[in-house]
Amino acid sequence: MSISPAFLQYFEKEFFAEDSRGFEDFRKSLLRPLKKTIRLNPNRPSAETFRRRKTTEGWTFTPTQNPTAFRVDREDVSTAL
Repeated sequence: MSISPAFLQYFEKEFFAEDSRGFEDFRKSLLRPLKKTIRLNPNRPSAETFRRRKTTEGWTFTPTQNPTAFRVDREDVSTAL
């Protein structure tokens, strides 16, 4: 994956002008893959059913700062839910 040099220059100038280490950490973070997350609507009865079913299928739901969103780890990497 490549990152636009103009994007990096803008962020370095606007947000990290006096923090070269912080900028380098930021730049490296852009290259890491995103964690898989899912948001379950707590107002829908099917949300907990979905979570229970997927847990029995090997999914692991790790809480995040948002109580309705979870990091998801799973052996099955298909896109089908």
